Amino acid sequence: MKPREAFTDSVGDITPPVLAIRRPGFPKALIGTLRRLANVGHCMVFSPAADGAVRCLLDIGNIAIGGARGLAYSERFQMADANRDAILSQAASAAPIVLPTVARRTYSNSYRKLFFVDSGVVDKFATAIWVDGACFYVKTEARRHSTPPA
Repeated sequence: MKPREAFTDSVGDITPPVLAIRRPGFPKALIGTLRRLANVGHCMVFSPAADGAVRCLLDIGNIAIGGARGLAYSERFQMADANRDAILSQAASAAPIVLPTVARRTYSNSYRKLFFVDSGVVDKFATAIWVDGACFYVKTEARRHSTPPA
């Protein structure tokens, strides 16, 4: 990702998803902007609840097994997420946080296989944003190829 270069004309670049908020075209506007700005291939948005449950709110991009990954993360892998403690410790924070980059080797073999190997994901960036006490955990993923490996 090229943050400095990506935001040279940030107002014009982020206009499509901002204008699409609460509209059916929002997911496509968001992933289109993420692709243009940071070469992101896939984006998932989760909302963790106080009871530990996690819902997948948005799953869009070019990973064919994206839906299966969102469900698997919500049901079981969120408990093994290296960023889980950081998210929960900042509950109801007034400011978004950029979560630390975590080395692949820190994840379990089954997590790595589903979320990196089978999906062709080479890099991941995560942010947590709180709105009215609800946390939105945004995971964006850069891909080596535009299609998943066979």
